[in-house]
Amino acid sequence: MANDGIALIANTQNSVKNVTKEQAEKIFLGEITNWKDVGGSDAPILVQTRETGSGTLATLEEMLLEKKKVVSTATPHASSALIKQAVAASANTVGFDSIGYVDSSVKVISINNITPTAETVKSGSYLLGRSLYVFTKGTPTGDFAKFIDYLKSEDCQKNIVVQEGYISIR
Repeated sequence: MANDGIALIANTQNSVKNVTKEQAEKIFLGEITNWKDVGGSDAPILVQTRETGSGTLATLEEMLLEKKKVVSTATPHASSALIKQAVAASANTVGFDSIGYVDSSVKVISINNITPTAETVKSGSYLLGRSLYVFTKGTPTGDFAKFIDYLKSEDCQKNIVVQEGYISIR
């Protein structure tokens, strides 16, 4: 029904612009704990995460951490808005969020020199791109089939999917 990318986000004061996949993985596993180890200032990395049950967290753990868990010292947040607020409020923080929720209050850190955009997610070149699906039991019929058709329509893709910060499948 839509595409999405998970962006690594940091405080706007942070000088780090890019990390490798391996560095990103080690940051979220707690194996890299100082920004100087990825080209930043000599300061501790304060990892922010979504709480257990978040689809965004599950996707990060599957795609970036190879099914390992985010470091236990990470501060959990109940929503995308709260993780973004925490990252914006503290110079040494790092977190992650759907690209549709990212704004100028935080900065995006590229992975392997690829920034998450609609184009890099759709092309598959961005490491943390994902497709969002609607699952049904059997073939949809009646009004439900019409609803599924609407979700895939140009009208829905343009006026709902994109407006909500996701990436159109069209």
